[in-house]
Amino acid sequence: MVKILGLLDLFVAFLLLSVITGIDFPKGIIILFSVILLVKAIPFLPDIGSFFDLTASVLLILTFFIVVPQGILVIAIILLGIKGFMSLFA
Repeated sequence: MVKILGLLDLFVAFLLLSVITGIDFPKGIIILFSVILLVKAIPFLPDIGSFFDLTASVLLILTFFIVVPQGILVIAIILLGIKGFMSLFA
């Protein structure tokens, strides 16, 4: 189960990377994975990893409405990527 959640983190990091590079994904996929990440984050909110999930979910939704600075997106990509790889190899 942990490996599936790690793959989810890596895919959301890829979605955030696609925002920077300009690769277009259907909005339904982005919203679906953002909601899944949000639901995954809420039960464990005091944990720092869940805070990263919550932040990434909000950032994905915000990219529909505003231009999020690339620096913030890069930080979120790095944190989610590290978290995803650690979940895969744990």
